[in-house]
Amino acid sequence: MIKGFEIGLFEIKSFDKEARKQFREEWSKMTDGEKLEYANKMMKNEEDNSVSIEDINSFCEEWWMKSSGEKLIFVDELNMVFENKIYKY
Repeated sequence: MIKGFEIGLFEIKSFDKEARKQFREEWSKMTDGEKLEYANKMMKNEEDNSVSIEDINSFCEEWWMKSSGEKLIFVDELNMVFENKIYKY
């Protein structure tokens, strides 16, 4: 889950060593509230503006509470969605 605010989630996009180092320094100085605000801002910059860090954490918590059978059903349904999208093109 994202609650740990590991920086790897956001620094992947930069190949500049100095920029990554500077980001790590800035990140380490941020409060958890600032990190959450930054993370949500980064999520909104992606294609789907409806996802937040809280949404991801909620999904993860629900996922871990599911039985193995429920997880398998979910994965099978998701695979069918992907297959249908691929074959439409």
